[in-house]
Amino acid sequence: MSYEQVINRLNKWYYNEVFIAVLYMGWFLFFSLIFAVILSFKKSQLLKMVNRLNKEIINCEAHLSHLIYQIENKEVMINEIIKDAEKQAVESITDLLNEQLKQKEELKKLEDEIENATAKVDKVEKQINTQTNKLEKIKKLYRAVEYSINNYQELSELESLELEDLCPTVVLKIHSMDVKSLRKAYKENEKTINELLIKYEARS
Repeated sequence: MSYEQVINRLNKWYYNEVFIAVLYMGWFLFFSLIFAVILSFKKSQLLKMVNRLNKEIINCEAHLSHLIYQIENKEVMINEIIKDAEKQAVESITDLLNEQLKQKEELKKLEDEIENATAKVDKVEKQINTQTNKLEKIKKLYRAVEYSINNYQELSELESLELEDLCPTVVLKIHSMDVKSLRKAYKENEKTINELLIKYEARS
């Protein structure tokens, strides 16, 4: 039986306190007394049922309040979790962007270093080619001098001028002694010059 049904039954006219009191006053009438006792018993049962239902309602309301509290707390926790996730996502994206920018800067730096190194290599190669050409020219001149000395021929005016130019040319070679191939060629030419000078002095 529902709470509303119990209340409706309690509101019936025959459960009225006045009507029951009148029945008690007519105790001399046996049936009236019995009817009054029955009504009192029924009313007592209904009141107990009402009290029990009221307690159940109170318990249900308390349980409902607890559920509402838990739901509200869950919503708060969910919102906090969402905020933390968003914050972590933003921080992760920021870190990735910073790392990407750093890598781009390092890549640009490496490209610049490679470009500078390439330019230096090109410059050194040009210097090597220039010095190599000069050494070849000196070798040819040495051969001409050696041939002239061996055959007792006087040097031509052009060869004499070129021979005089050997000294400054050889001095310039000193600045290129850091190149292994040039250093070796320089030593060979220096040795040849010394040998030619010794031969020339011996024949004079």
